[in-house]
Amino acid sequence: MADVLKLKITTPQGDIYSGKALQVQLETVDGQVDILPKHVCYVTVLAKGDVIVDTEQGEEKHFTISGGVASCQADLVSVLADGIA
Repeated sequence: MADVLKLKITTPQGDIYSGKALQVQLETVDGQVDILPKHVCYVTVLAKGDVIVDTEQGEEKHFTISGGVASCQADLVSVLADGIA
């Protein structure tokens, strides 16, 4: 079984995604970041753009956000988005 991340994307209106991912791609104010399982702890400010999720089922999901913050801890990624763009 491949290592997976737990991902939660939340806006002020509520959760928009909660599930497992093989990889999460974030658009930060400093550029694009790819988060893989066992990533070093990391906190960043997100820019307007896509959060791209590679799921265990081989799907690629896109969520366009208007900015926010993300926190990564080993196998958990939390995205607190300002809103959906």
